[in-house]
Parts: sequence; structure tokens; C-alpha cells
Amino acid sequence: MKFTQLITLLLLSFCASASAGVRSYIIEDYNDEEFERFPPPPPVKEETSRFTVVGREHTEVISILSTNLRNLSVTIRNAGDGVIKRPYMTGSFGWDFRDQTALAASLTQNDGLTSFEKFVRVHEWEEMAVQRAEPAPGKSGRRGFVANPLRMLNQFGQCMCGEHVNVLNSVLRAIPDEKFRVAKIQLDGHQTSEVLIGGKWYASDASPTARWIYFQKDNATPATFAELKANPDLISRIAPYSGIDITDYVKTASLERKMEDYEFESPDFNYDLAPGESITMHFDMRGRFDDRNANFHRWPDPERAYRHWSDYGSAVFDYGPDLTPGGYRGCVVEEKNVTRTAGGLEPTDPSQDSRIVFAVDKAPWAIVGAEIEASFKTDGNVYIARKSDDKSAPYSPSVVWTRLDESRKEYDVPLEGEMNYWVKFEFKGKGSGLSSVRIRTEIQMNPRAMPGLMYGRNRIRFEAADMGGSSAEVTYRYDMESPYHFYEAATENYGRHIRFRVGGNTHTSYSKPASYRNAKGEFWRNLKRNPDGTLPITVEIFKASGEGTGKLIRTLKSENLRYGNYSFYWNGRDENGRIQPVGMYSVRILQGGHLGYQPVFGSRLYLFSKFWPIPNELR
Repeated sequence: MKFTQLITLLLLSFCASASAGVRSYIIEDYNDEEFERFPPPPPVKEETSRFTVVGREHTEVISILSTNLRNLSVTIRNAGDGVIKRPYMTGSFGWDFRDQTALAASLTQNDGLTSFEKFVRVHEWEEMAVQRAEPAPGKSGRRGFVANPLRMLNQFGQCMCGEHVNVLNSVLRAIPDEKFRVAKIQLDGHQTSEVLIGGKWYASDASPTARWIYFQKDNATPATFAELKANPDLISRIAPYSGIDITDYVKTASLERKMEDYEFESPDFNYDLAPGESITMHFDMRGRFDDRNANFHRWPDPERAYRHWSDYGSAVFDYGPDLTPGGYRGCVVEEKNVTRTAGGLEPTDPSQDSRIVFAVDKAPWAIVGAEIEASFKTDGNVYIARKSDDKSAPYSPSVVWTRLDESRKEYDVPLEGEMNYWVKFEFKGKGSGLSSVRIRTEIQMNPRAMPGLMYGRNRIRFEAADMGGSSAEVTYRYDMESPYHFYEAATENYGRHIRFRVGGNTHTSYSKPASYRNAKGEFWRNLKRNPDGTLPITVEIFKASGEGTGKLIRTLKSENLRYGNYSFYWNGRDENGRIQPVGMYSVRILQGGHLGYQPVFGSRLYLFSKFWPIPNELR
């Protein structure tokens, strides 16, 4: 062999080995810079619980004896060779967010509730399931606000006033044996609703910053919005203890009732897991924030009650197919000139192009980003394509491909806000091939729709349409000693839990003074800047219906509290230990400072004949 030929071969060998190895591509980088500046702190005492599911239905009991529990993540992994169809899990409350009828039944049946109490039960549940969001100008996305209540519950978890009405009314319409008539009411700059119960219309507000149920002067007879407009003092009189005053919205409103049946198409909020695939639900999102196509961005004003990355979760699908003979199934939509070997994929004819295309279909979830890894034996290219559509789209070889570049993280054809996409791997030549592939896709997810753990004995329910002969491995990660999660266990089957976050509330009812707005986006900043910080907090309970309305009956807390998420327990008694009757009450929370104590949160709170929702310690 001539010297020049030897040098040429060595150079070719060097180039081939230099181009081999793992290629990493990021599609949508962290696009909320504050996540990296103020990330959630690491767990103090991390523990895991793991169980395996082999049948279509499974119930697992997990006992948690910590009142400082912080949920980190839950992973469902396909541990077999078949496709697991539509796996779904519910937590201890058993709330199924896939179907309004099943959800309404679980909220209202078997408790001997009156029709009014069923209405209140759903009204208060909606506050637990959906938070408030505001869109910045021009940031509402090309799809605008999502009107489908099921998609809102599962995917977003935060919305504007009109979408809150959609969620509330759609569940009210689905209550067995009730089928309430419901109406959307357009105020001047705000949307509310009215519900017909026993021949009378009840004015109600579903939005967290104005959530209330209104009565006449006798504090028992329901009021309509027309009556509130004629008698605005019915609204303003409750402001001292409710923190809610929508008088200005009502004064100039036409108050036309828009009757709707709220019969929405039910999207499939499940997901298939292929062999080698898992989904991990993160209760604190990983960092990507969808502000382009499918969701709402925050206002630049830090005092607005905006949606923030610290107030929602995300889920990551992780797919690592087996490329050897008898390996992957279910996700390949095209193969050309490919032979499977023990070392991965190789070209059948090295002189021709080889390619394999995987489909990533997560409809109707909104994608916020992806990370793709490919290990080529010599050289190769990776491409993505997507079809802009609210629903899953069939694959076509004529889709427009975009080649990925390891140095780029944003593309003219982004995945953010889409429902599905395709990934193509190409290689060519002798010795070329594809050794391994990993596709990680992050979606938006409402953390309140995730099957989180709580204090006590958790009954976790798993079900799947078809296990495909596979088994599923479920893994919970949680912190047993979180310094910013505080839960007070209930001691009797009466009363309520009051949830509030000190140092940055999830939403704010009181509009003034601005220095006490306690804007929710501040929480992680406060926690990082001063991990041991405290605030003087007072929690007050007022009577809000019937005799004695407006009277302060209990000061539940009045002390310096650390920054954190609290679940206060009220046993339904007044200051003298007397049990208070079933009815509507109001909780008001005040925060102390150099101006003295100022109200920062207010909301109605109903006492049912039995504790609701039933915590694990009372089951």
C-alpha cells in the first residue's frame, strides 16, 4: 500500500470516529430565565415508593406519616415488550379528570347533600382544581384560550374567568339526578355564572380572585346578578370579610344570560406507553414555559395575579427504543434500507440512504420542548417535522423536515404548543448505522391532575385500557422533611382544611394595598433569598350565611409563619369550642408589616355535615 493511500485511510478512519458518538439536540431551551435563577430547592430527605402493575386495574396503598411531605415526581414505566394503552392514575381523593360525569359523581354522591350543597361542593372543588391566569398583551397564543373544560383541567390548570365558568358549569351539568341549568353572565370586563336551583337563580363567581355565592339581605335567599346590580350593597357589604368587591363590574353590565348545554367533546387525556417508554410527572416543572402557542404568559407587572412557572407541573415522556432484532414496537412510522442487528440499525445497502422515522403523538397535550439523543456509528443527521393542528395528525412522507443542529435550541418551526411531531434519523455508507435513540418530550400538565401523595394511607388507583402483555413500574419520589410544606392533620370528622401559601400566594383576592399583594411569582424568589424567612400571618373565620353573618367567630392562627405551603385545619368550632352549624363561612388571611396587618386573601368556605374533602387520616 502506498504511503498516500495509508494516510488517506487513516484520515477517513479518524473522521469517521470523530463523527461517531452521541449527538444531543435540544428543541426549546429553558425559556423562563427565572427557573434557573430561582429553582425549587433540593429535597431534604428524599424517599421513593415503587410498585409493579400487571393487570388492567390495580390499587396500591402507600402510607405517608410526614406532615412535611413534598411531592417531587411520579413515573410510570413500561417494563415489558407490549404497548400499554391509555394508562391513568388517580390519587387518594379518587378524582378522575377525564370525564365530567364521573367527576361530578365522585364529588356529590353518597353524602346526603341537598341540591344547593351539591352546587357548593362543585364550586369549592373548582377552586382546588384550577387557578387563575392572566395573559399579557399579544401572548395569548394563536389558539387563544382553550374552551374545553377537560383539557383545561388536565393540561393547563390555570385560566381566565370565562374558562373558570366553563369548568364549573360543565361539571354542574353532569351531576347525576340534577343536571342543573346553568348560564354564563357577561359583566363589564368579567364573566360569571348563574345556576338554577329549586326554581331560583343563584349568582356565583368561579374566578379565584372573585369567587363567591351571593345572597339577599336575609343572607339565605339567593340573589341574581340583576338584583345585585339594583342593590350593589349586597356586594360591597361582604367585602370586609370576603375580600371580594365586583361592584364596578356589575354596575354597567347588561347581564344577559347566555344559556349553554356545555356538551363538550371528551378528548382522550390518556397516553400510550411503548416498550422502553416512561412518563414522569413533575410537580414543580422542569423549567420550560410555554408562552407562544398553547398557553398564557405572565404580565410584566409583578403585582398581577399571573400564571407562573412555579405554579404548574410538567410531564416528560422518555422513549428509548430497543433497536436490536425483536425490539421496538408501536412508534415507527417509516423505515427505509434498514437492517436490525445486535449492535443496532445498519444500512441494508450501504450505497443508499437509510432512515427510520418515529412518531411522537401526545395529543391533546401541549408540547413545551424536547431533547433528542442519537448515537451514530459514523455519521448521520436528525430531523423533526410537525403538523400544526390541535389534534394528532397522520404521518405522511411529504412532511417538511427541519434538520437539527446541536448548537441551536430554537427553530423557525418549533414544537412548542403542538400536539405531535416526528423524528427522522438518517445515515449512509459502509460502517454507518444507528446504535441508540432517546427521545424526551415535555408537556404541560396541571399538577392538581397528578396522582400526588398526601399524609396518611394513600389509595392510588391505576387502570389501563390494555396492558398489551406488559407490566408497568410506578415510582414515587418525595421529600419527607420539606421545610416549606406544612400540613395539620384533622382530628375529627367535621371542619375544613384551609390551604394557603405564605411568601407568595397562588392567587390574591385583595387588590390593595399593592405592597401586600403577595404576588404568587414571588414565592421561589423569597424562598431562595431568605430560606428561613417568616411573615406575621393571621387566619380569621367569619360567618357568611344565616344568622350572625359577618361576625368573626374564630381566629385560627396569629403567629409568625415560615415561607411555605400550609394546610390549616379548622375543626368547625368558634373561640369557645362550640360546634358551628352547617352553612357558609368565610376565611380571611391577613399579613403583617410596617403598615400593620393587611388582608391578602379571602374566600368563602362551606361547612358540610361531614369533613370534605375527606383526608386520609379520616378514611
